[in-house]
Amino acid sequence: MTDTQKPESAPARPPESIVVGVDSDEPSALAARWAALRAASHGSTIELVTAIDELVNDPLEVAERLRAVTAAVLGVSPGLQVTTAVIEGSIRNVLMQRAETADLLVLGFHRSRPIRSLLTGEVALAIAAESVCPTVVVPEDWDEKDARGPVLVGMEVDGSSDAALEFAATEALDGRELHLVHAWRLPPSSVDALEALIVERPQDIAWHRKLLAEAADGLRDAFPGVAVREQLTESFPAAALIQEARRCSLVVVGSHGRGELGSLLLGSTARDVMRNTATPVCVVPRPDDEAPRRHNGRVSQTV
Repeated sequence: MTDTQKPESAPARPPESIVVGVDSDEPSALAARWAALRAASHGSTIELVTAIDELVNDPLEVAERLRAVTAAVLGVSPGLQVTTAVIEGSIRNVLMQRAETADLLVLGFHRSRPIRSLLTGEVALAIAAESVCPTVVVPEDWDEKDARGPVLVGMEVDGSSDAALEFAATEALDGRELHLVHAWRLPPSSVDALEALIVERPQDIAWHRKLLAEAADGLRDAFPGVAVREQLTESFPAAALIQEARRCSLVVVGSHGRGELGSLLLGSTARDVMRNTATPVCVVPRPDDEAPRRHNGRVSQTV
């Protein structure tokens, strides 16, 4: 390089793209508000997407709904870049297609009435399982005043939560504390109950504590600006996360896989957490090239 040449600057990274699924129910409007708060602090763009059946839906009603949600989003931050899209098809297929190019997908969810609507009921859980991008499910009773609480993430020993740990730590770069929880239980049929209590339980506690400490230290090294608090608990995974979620702004969990069986692969832990907490839950898919890992052949129920 000569004295007159200047080093090339790195290309500017496009702003984060958030897609929000919108239907006629209130939780989707609340999900749009959650997305607006995030976009205001992250410089993100928002696309409000609704799916229609032209034989059933009134186009004027759909347009008015999108105008109302757009106005609510801009009420959070007037400078946000907001676009809308009305697409014919099933909401599940439409959002799966949009997730291919989005950085984050946001959905509303009826906890008290899980089959109230196509988008905010059980379909929201299936979409979260199958989505190729991180998907946040915002419950109908989310309270905005908790938006600055810690970010809670569950750690698993099979590697399925690695992407979730990184996502959660990135979320906490805005000054929130990162709370790393690892729950475990002895397999009930592994050994004689008395031997498990006397021999295996202390060994398992030490083993799980070591894995948790390694994960926490790795996050501290990779994200030095993030305060990481770790917690090991002997409990069912969902119960541990639900208990801690009450004080947090976001719960982050990893997904074991996706595809035609995605809704099953989401697992009981993520489903139980979504159904039993007012805190938004983010499901982070594991990259396709990451195979599940086992540690020393051990099998246990973990998060």
